[in-house]
Amino acid sequence: MRCGLVTKFILDTEMHTEATEIVQLQPPELLFLLEDLSQKLENMLTPSVARRIPFLKSKGNRNIGFSHLHQRSAQEIAHSIVQLLAPMCNHLENIHNYFQCLAAENHGVVDGPRMKVQEYHIMSSCYQRLLQIFHGLFAWSGFLQPENHNLLYSALEVLTNRLKQGEPDQSLEELLSQSFNYLQNFSHSVPSFQCALYLIRLLMVILEKSTAPTQNKEKIASLAKQFLCRVWPSGEKEKSSIPTEQLQTLLSIYLEHTNSVLKAIEEIAGVGVPELINSPKDASSSTFPTLTRHTFVIFFRVMMAELEKTVKGLQAGTAADSQQIHEEKLLYWNMAVRDFSILISLIKVFDSRPVLHVCLKYGRLFVEAFLKQCMPLLDFSFRKHREDVLSLLETFQLDTRLLHHLCGHSKIHQDTKLTKHVPLLKKTLELLVCRVKAMLIFNNCREAFWLGNLKNRDLQGEEIKSQNSEESEDDTASQVSKSKATEDGEDDEVSDGEKKQDSDESDDDSN
Repeated sequence: MRCGLVTKFILDTEMHTEATEIVQLQPPELLFLLEDLSQKLENMLTPSVARRIPFLKSKGNRNIGFSHLHQRSAQEIAHSIVQLLAPMCNHLENIHNYFQCLAAENHGVVDGPRMKVQEYHIMSSCYQRLLQIFHGLFAWSGFLQPENHNLLYSALEVLTNRLKQGEPDQSLEELLSQSFNYLQNFSHSVPSFQCALYLIRLLMVILEKSTAPTQNKEKIASLAKQFLCRVWPSGEKEKSSIPTEQLQTLLSIYLEHTNSVLKAIEEIAGVGVPELINSPKDASSSTFPTLTRHTFVIFFRVMMAELEKTVKGLQAGTAADSQQIHEEKLLYWNMAVRDFSILISLIKVFDSRPVLHVCLKYGRLFVEAFLKQCMPLLDFSFRKHREDVLSLLETFQLDTRLLHHLCGHSKIHQDTKLTKHVPLLKKTLELLVCRVKAMLIFNNCREAFWLGNLKNRDLQGEEIKSQNSEESEDDTASQVSKSKATEDGEDDEVSDGEKKQDSDESDDDSN
């Protein structure tokens, strides 16, 4: 591993040196050594919970072939790998230069006509193994122990000295910052999506050891977005070429590290998805080339999950909060509801079973978060921001109506995976109606609320006429809303831009 050149001695029959030949370490040999080192590192430094143990295999099978290795401690193994960091950096930089030159020869296209396919894949595998080894070393939990701090310093100094010879006795923060900058330089040459993800994970491990991680947090988000917006070579835009789990992980990393989750979601859902809808069947979004019709469900699931997690983490408003805080939170919830509206409206175009399942699951969770986190805020904001609150509720009402249509669609198609979410969702929507009514009564604005009856419709808004008892139930519901509703009592409307009404959920599903 340490040498780039290997000396080969050709001996005669009497074991005398007949000739000496200098042989360079070739990519296949390097890949063999890296795979061996990677397996040993994983066996000794990676916690057992992080390893993937094959189904029905005993834990003892993991150690087969590593009996001599287990005679050494994890600290000794880590020390040996740190000693190999410098030569591994040499190999990493050489492979980086290889892909940079390859791209330059093909005018920026890595997998151009001049590419040697077998050599390309071997070099790509070497790149990935090197990043795996680096990640495995710096993710080692032993660095948290005081007796291993010097070893961590030594490892970081190796990376720092690759940029320039550092000054002696640098602080840990300086070493971490310089190491981060060194590794970040490889982002332009990573040849595959898998390599990109390992590089991101490695940078995150470096970042976690810093006492001020927020300084580089946005760099992680920027790099993750750069990888999401890159066209990956070797057919990685084709169906099933980018592993689902890896794409989901990278997208989650981007949304978790960006400064504004809501703006990031709006950009993907409001820019990337429309580009995908307007593109040919096998094409992708021009802004986010990793977003295709095949990967849409991954993007949709991650965006819905991150949106729900973001609003769930907001503090509910209280009467003791200042007016400025009320206004900031109200603005934030307006952005969140707008994102939610954009996302769930996509089920009219992408109505596959996995997408609808995600919408039912996270749609209910978002409504629950709205009840717990947003409604208390609206209680105290209504009188001073009446129009803003009513506008927010009107927008959210359209979203809940679409969720109601989704419930009807699920029952008509009798899909058990979907219908199991319907009872909880409908109960949550009913709680929302009651809570909105209570908020308006609390603010002496009961006249802004009236009940109407929603007919069951499909995702396209077409009425579903499959319930025999629909007429009698519609008559009962219209009695409640007769003074405010129109004569047919079908759908809710807002009059004069000031009156807010929430729809009662239909009892048709009780059949």
